[in-house]
Amino acid sequence: MSAPTIISIMGLAGAGKTTTAKALAKELKARGEQVIIIDGDEFRGIFGLGKYDKASRIAYTAQRTALCIGLAKQDFIVINAIISLFNESYELIKDLTSQANIKHKQYYLKCPIDELEKRDQKELYSKAKVGKMRNVVGVDIGFDEPNADLVCDGTACVDENVKKIIKDLGL
Repeated sequence: MSAPTIISIMGLAGAGKTTTAKALAKELKARGEQVIIIDGDEFRGIFGLGKYDKASRIAYTAQRTALCIGLAKQDFIVINAIISLFNESYELIKDLTSQANIKHKQYYLKCPIDELEKRDQKELYSKAKVGKMRNVVGVDIGFDEPNADLVCDGTACVDENVKKIIKDLGL
């Protein structure tokens, strides 16, 4: 890929964003690309996201997108594994990347809530259902499905989704 690029892998908690991002990065690196993954679980603390309300999440999206843009300008393909949120967030990412002249592709891992609950490693969904946790996207915070470049089946094999993404990227 010649142009600075950000690839957003979006989905709710447990949809497979990190797993897909890692598999995609491995494939792109095998093709000689410089790749870096920005994963919410690893970077959330750096930005000091203390609140999980809608306004705080949108502000966090702006900070995170600025980081992704900075890395993309240094010739990295940035894979941004980010929870699926709100139309305002999607538009913000598109606007910021467009203003910076950065190619941006959005891929949405769509996964049924019952499957997400089965994969609930962090116990987000189970705690939210019994009132022990608040501000869980998909439970007590609504979300807007993104108008992504490609919707991938979050229950499908990771390799299958990576192949679809690679094809959509034109590689």
